Amino acid sequence: MPTILADSFTAALAKLANDEQKQAKLTAFDLQTDPQRPGLSMHRIEVSKDPNF
Repeated sequence: MPTILADSFTAALAKLANDEQKQAKLTAFDLQTDPQRPGLSMHRIEVSKDPNF
């Protein structure tokens, strides 16, 4: 399943503290590189506010 990050991801990261930003980036990277990694789970988005998503 392809992983897509929203355009708002970077803006949302900017609102976090540095240590939180680092953890969020690592988790997003881990999901992209190894979606079967234990402790992480990815779910398909069934409904989105954005009709073009």
